[in-house]
Formats: sequence, structure tokens, C-alpha cells
Amino acid sequence: MSLPRKNKAGTMTELIPGIYVISGITNVGVITDSKKSEIYLIDTGRTEEQGAQVFEVLENKFGPLTSSAPNRKYTIKAIYNTHSHADHTGADAFFQIKTGCQIYLSAAERGILENPFMQSAVLWGGFPPKEFRNSLYTPAPVLHTKLIDFSKTKTINTPDGKKYKMTFLELPGHYFGDTGFLLTSPQGEKVLFAGDAISNREELGKYWIQFMIQPDKCEQTLEKICNIENLKYCIPSHGKFITDDLNETAELCTIAIYSTRQAILNALKKQPLSTEELITQVAKQNNISMGFGQYNLVSATIKSHLSALRENKQIRGKVIDNKIIWESL
Repeated sequence: MSLPRKNKAGTMTELIPGIYVISGITNVGVITDSKKSEIYLIDTGRTEEQGAQVFEVLENKFGPLTSSAPNRKYTIKAIYNTHSHADHTGADAFFQIKTGCQIYLSAAERGILENPFMQSAVLWGGFPPKEFRNSLYTPAPVLHTKLIDFSKTKTINTPDGKKYKMTFLELPGHYFGDTGFLLTSPQGEKVLFAGDAISNREELGKYWIQFMIQPDKCEQTLEKICNIENLKYCIPSHGKFITDDLNETAELCTIAIYSTRQAILNALKKQPLSTEELITQVAKQNNISMGFGQYNLVSATIKSHLSALRENKQIRGKVIDNKIIWESL
């Protein structure tokens, strides 16, 4: 999850025959099975408007796709969501109504999409104020979603006659149950749709404190991605694709996690601080001037770091004068 961007969906890039990315506010993966004449989407974007833009790009390429179109050549069979954040799932309902497609998520994310107020409630720590009851934090609800089965694989028939294997990877850390989608060619070359499990250099430059719920698992996930052999393309959900600099990019993402963690520890070495004081100190150390929205994202991330540091017995927290006070151990 990140703050809004201005660019619209438009450019569709073919990575390998039959496998595309529609670049935009959120990169949307497009996987086609030429034998079955089916299309599978990886995420859909934040709003119905953005979904309509993606839909227009798809129809320009594949012809009519609405469920009632009598001359459809391709059918949008399913949406596979990397996770339930609004900028990834906000157009799911639009596509489901338009095409009748199925929607898949991991078990940890499914209930959040069916009850979207849970997303903003997680950030706020209670029922969210009106600033967080919008399409950035609360996507249109989608019912009757299906669960991703991580034990299964799916065969994708490409236009050049090859059979790719699609597997589902658990990539938790950014949120509760993030999923990656890995396509493997008969020769072993791979394409990974990684969601927000990894960010490219430009995104890290914009948002050095990356939103995450489980920092320790983020590090494990980055290592897992780097251990994938013959990875030709790694597609993050935002910004440019990652190709030959995967290890360096993952290392930079890891450094960003360490940096936030160390900023917390450095602040606490000087003196015990309340949660609010820590958020202020870490923001200052990173030259961040926060608005209401970014405050919520940064504060949730810092609180997640605090939980991890406490679990790892590096800090402790206690209630003093009705405030939680954190101190180094």
C-alpha cells in the first residue's frame, strides 16, 4: 500500500508470448491461455475508473470481453490478487460484474476483501475516520471469493505452443498473506508477479519507510525471491520491472527495513519514549513531513517494528501514566 499516484493505466508490455503487464497506478498482470482462450489478471487497480482503463486496454488487444458479448474470443476467467489492499483490488468488483470472473486470494486476505473496512481499521486501530473511508483504503466489497491453493499448479498454454507452469508462492510481510505468481517456461526461465513484496529503486526513493505488517517476514520473503533461479522478470506492483539487478534491489529493500529498525533503536538508546514520540523521532530522522494519510501508513509500520523488536527482546514496553513507554534492553 502506498499513497496515490497520478499515472493512468495504458501501456501493455509483452514480457514473453501471451504474458503481459499493463503499467499504471498498479501494475496489472495479464496471463493468457491461448488453448482455452482464457485471460487471468494479477490485481486490477484501485478504482472502478482505473478498472475501466485496464478493461479498455484489454478489449483493444483481445476484442469484446463482457459476459454478454456474442462474439467473444477470450474470456476473463479469474483475477488472482497478490493481497487485499485497495490499490490492488479496488477494481475487482467492476471486473466481476462486467465479466462474471472468479476472484482468488489467500486465506489470510480473503475476509479483508469481503469486509473492506477492516483495512482502514487495521491502520487506524479502531473504526476509521472519514479520511480513511475512501477508495484508497476501502475497496468495493467482493463476495464469494475463492481461496488460492498453494499446493496446486496451473498450466498456461502460450501462443507459441509452449506450456508454462504457474505456481503460487507465499510472500508474507507487507500484509498478512501476500501471494506471488511464478510462471516457469519449459526451459526453466521464470517470471514473477511479486505484488508489494519487493519495491524497485524509484519506489524506495519515494517511500523509504515501506508499509509492512510483519518486518521479519518481509526480510525472509526478499531472501526467498532472490533464491528463485533463472528469474528473467520480477514484476513489482508499482513502477519499473526488476530484471538484472534483482539481488541489489532486494538488498536495498532490506537496508530500508534495517534503517527503520535502527532509527527506532537509536531513538530509544537516548531515552525512553512513548509510541507517538517514537513516530515523530523516526519521521524526523528520515526527513518525512507527514500528512494524515502518510502518518497512518508510517505509524502502522513503526508499530509493527515495535512488536517485532519486543518479540526479539531488543526493547520492552510498559504503561506509565496511561501511555505505553518503550525503552531499550
